[in-house]
Amino acid sequence: MKYKTLLLLLSLLLLAVAPASQAQFMGDSYGAATYNMGLPLSDTKDFTNTYSWRGMGLEFRKFTKPNMSVGLSLGWNVFHEEVNGTVDFSNGRGAATGNQDRTINAFPLMVGLQVYGGHEGSARPFIGVYGPGYYIEQRLDMGIYSFQDDGWNWGLAPEIGFLVPLQSGANMLLSARYNYAFEASGRGPFNYLGFNVGFAWSNY
Repeated sequence: MKYKTLLLLLSLLLLAVAPASQAQFMGDSYGAATYNMGLPLSDTKDFTNTYSWRGMGLEFRKFTKPNMSVGLSLGWNVFHEEVNGTVDFSNGRGAATGNQDRTINAFPLMVGLQVYGGHEGSARPFIGVYGPGYYIEQRLDMGIYSFQDDGWNWGLAPEIGFLVPLQSGANMLLSARYNYAFEASGRGPFNYLGFNVGFAWSNY
């Protein structure tokens, strides 16, 4: 829970300074706020098979060359599903059947490298790759019982997207990102396809 509180405080702070990027980022950087959605895949789908409509993200990128940037990416996606079935306990203590409330909170905490096509002032396609990983919280509630496993998972996330100029230093940011968190301490692996849409502020 303390990680959620910290991420929320950081998010509010960074959202507050993002629109002021024209004054602070000197033309070769931008900040973005995005609405993040997610489609669970493979191992994640085995635990919760429901599309995530709850998510947000923050992006900060600095151009090191006209067609290349490096940056920071913070995010949050919630996967939640209610099912009725049987749970086999891995510790050999048997099984339980009933209504289950399953939730995964995924917090990507990453740095990334992006390469752009196009040219300044036009829509710019880009590809990128991010790491080093995710803070994952996995929870299962059944009746009066609750089972939770959370911690750090190393991971990678390749991405494709578009940066589309609007006006007055504003840009639309559209991207699709494949998130993969490796197994750690018996937790995971986790993987999902993220779809992100938002606005970026800059002065180029």
